[in-house]
Formats: sequence, structure tokens, C-alpha cells
Amino acid sequence: MTDTLPAAFDIARLSAAYAAGETDPVTVVRLAFERIRAWPDPAVWILLRDEADLLAEARALMARGPAGLPLWGIPFAVKDNI
Repeated sequence: MTDTLPAAFDIARLSAAYAAGETDPVTVVRLAFERIRAWPDPAVWILLRDEADLLAEARALMARGPAGLPLWGIPFAVKDNI
């Protein structure tokens, strides 16, 4: 398992990495928050979910497993003007 993710990844690549055991949702959440904290302009995010809550949800997701969930472990953002 790796503690890094490519600079850009898409659903297919992330799903393949999960299937190959190269990463897991907990690691992806942790790394996503590392990138968010490192971003030079924090105003780009007007609202963030609590990292600890998301890590708990990722652990629960891992315990449940990917069966029947085609977007299992795929992070996403919602644009604020929707």
C-alpha cells in the first residue's frame, strides 16, 4: 500500500488502485486533507467536512466492502453554486 497518490487521478485509476490493494479509502481521505492543508489559498474551500468524521466514515466503508457500490471510496466535492 502506498501513502502517496498521483497529482491527478480519476475514478478508473482510483478504483483500480483499490482493487489492487495499493490504497484504501482511509488513506485517500488522509492524503486529500494533507493536500487541502497545503493549498496556498484556503478560501478556495468555503466548507469542509470534519476530517475525523470522514476518516470514521471511510473506516466504516472499508468494513462494509465495495460489493454493490460502484463509487465505493471515490471522494468528491460539490460546487457551492449548485
